[in-house]
Amino acid sequence: MGESASSSSSASAASESRLQLFTSLYERKSTPWHRSDVNPSLEKYLKLLGPAPSAFNMVPAIRKVFVPLCGKSLDIMYLLGQGYHVFGIEGVKKAIEDFIHEHKLDMMVDEEMSVYFTTGNKLVIYCGDILKCPIDKFGPFQAVWDCGGLGAIGYDEREEYAKVIRSGLREGKYLCLK
Repeated sequence: MGESASSSSSASAASESRLQLFTSLYERKSTPWHRSDVNPSLEKYLKLLGPAPSAFNMVPAIRKVFVPLCGKSLDIMYLLGQGYHVFGIEGVKKAIEDFIHEHKLDMMVDEEMSVYFTTGNKLVIYCGDILKCPIDKFGPFQAVWDCGGLGAIGYDEREEYAKVIRSGLREGKYLCLK
């Protein structure tokens, strides 16, 4: 029993340390992982999901894409532009606020749920530790676009990270790691 409590507290400490590191990097504007364009792999492979819902192609289901550790990624705007709904998780509040400002988005905040969201929930971003996100409240998702998130997670947290990703994904759908 002591071992479980010890590993839980060390995982919590690792999460806290990770969040502090990335908060510091955003505050210093030291974010070399952010691209100035849409990731070419996303543009290339998004078609594997089939057409996004629209009034023109009459696809009935809403297609939701999960973007873990989304930061200020332009991939979010690309997915929205293609007609997808996007759920992101970001642990750094400044990254979310910068993203909203840079794209002139009208988003509301639900402090209790720790989410930013647009009217109609086309874009929802959970602000907090990905390992503590109540993912079941936001899914299921037809796809996951993880572009570097796994590399931002400490080795000892990766199994838990993978569980979060898998738990929100519909069976038989796509998981794209870049």
